Amino acid sequence: MSRYKGAWPLSKQRAHWLYDEVDVDSESQGALLHRVLFSDGIILEIPFKSVWIHTVPMRASDDAVWSKQIA
Repeated sequence: MSRYKGAWPLSKQRAHWLYDEVDVDSESQGALLHRVLFSDGIILEIPFKSVWIHTVPMRASDDAVWSKQIA
């Protein structure tokens, strides 16, 4: 884990998951790297070589209008 360099403008009291990304790890041949940025400036790095992807259908709650969105 590493800390954000420079002044951090967000709260440091409770860390929240801001965003994540997956890249090719330039230091390991064939490995991937999952990075997660938290609101307190911590960056979590998780190296991996394989992944399984499971899809889960979304269901609407009884009192909500549901629409499928793709990010």
